[in-house]
Amino acid sequence: MNIEEFYSNIFNSLNETQLKTVIEKRESLSKVHSFTDDLLLWSNIINPRSEFAIIKYAATEIQLSSITLVIGLYRQSFASLRLALELVLSAIYFSANELSLREWETGSTDIYWNQLIDPENGVLSNRFCKVFFPGLEDSTAAYLESAKKTYRELSEFVHGNIGTWEAIVFPLSFDESLFNKWMSSFVDISKVIIFSLCLKFLKHLDKTSINQLEAHILEQIGDIAAIRQIFDKAS
Repeated sequence: MNIEEFYSNIFNSLNETQLKTVIEKRESLSKVHSFTDDLLLWSNIINPRSEFAIIKYAATEIQLSSITLVIGLYRQSFASLRLALELVLSAIYFSANELSLREWETGSTDIYWNQLIDPENGVLSNRFCKVFFPGLEDSTAAYLESAKKTYRELSEFVHGNIGTWEAIVFPLSFDESLFNKWMSSFVDISKVIIFSLCLKFLKHLDKTSINQLEAHILEQIGDIAAIRQIFDKAS
């Protein structure tokens, strides 16, 4: 097989996978695109804060993740989903730590996952919660555990753990179980992201912004009484 035939076969496989995925999973994919719009709304509302741009980067990363998912590049789609979670939690962390933000912007420091989820000082710590949204303490621990669990599962694909090689095959094709695994991870990180954004920003927004955010927040984490109370007061 010459090089032209080799790549032609690959792109034919990608196209077939894309068509099958979109036809069979249209409803699920629509939810992904809707969520990226929600993130862009958040970024517009907290603009002109410096960290709003990072949330835009996260929305873009989720879009890229969904594109690689649709064409069957599952390892890449899991990696991008992990990065999106890192980016949003980083934006929230930086919003409370300006020195770290400025160092990151100049390239003199990196994003460290363990710092973001530190149980004492991280984005989902009780210390963070008590300052920015007292009343969410009972929920924070559960979302911290969800963030850690989902990140660890996504990292298996990033680091090439043995189980991921057994799941992903070549040539590329639609894989129902991998698609469903990605969607499960997406649902989990979506809730973590929205909860974390609410924890940091929701109590400090004006009524107009709160009303703009209401529908998708209640859809994601409307079971939390302290969250519902914010919208009751704004109505």
